[in-house]
Amino acid sequence: MFIDTLKFKTQLLDGGFQENQAQALVEAFSQASTDDLATKADIQEVRTEIESVRTEIESVRGEMSQLRADVHTDIERFRADTQSSMEKLRSDTQVNIQGVRMDIEKLRGDTQVDSQGVRTDIEKLRGDTQTRMENLRGQMTHIKGMITALLIVNFGILGKLLFA
Repeated sequence: MFIDTLKFKTQLLDGGFQENQAQALVEAFSQASTDDLATKADIQEVRTEIESVRTEIESVRGEMSQLRADVHTDIERFRADTQSSMEKLRSDTQVNIQGVRMDIEKLRGDTQVDSQGVRTDIEKLRGDTQTRMENLRGQMTHIKGMITALLIVNFGILGKLLFA
């Protein structure tokens, strides 16, 4: 970039700068390298880069919106799958509970049949025991009669021996 130093110095002096101030400022601007100053082309390049970054930001925003939608869809699918799994689990549990209930009822029936069989066996044993006890009573009565008869005979013999 080109600076008209004479015109610049004149403008500074007209603006109220002292001669030495104007001269120092003109020299400072003259010594500044043109690399440090931006040209119109440099500014246009920066504007183009800014526009490119804005475009990328909009693209990223679009991708983020799509990701949000995808995540929302995945969450809804997960909820539906979870709900379906829970309903199947409930159904399977109900079937298992019903099976256990049926098993319990069968066991109750079997237990009642077994109980009836045990009762029948107990009644039979009771009858057998009563029959045996009656037989034993009869035998004891018979033995008692025989002992009594023997005692009478023995007393009779003993009486004859004693009083004879």
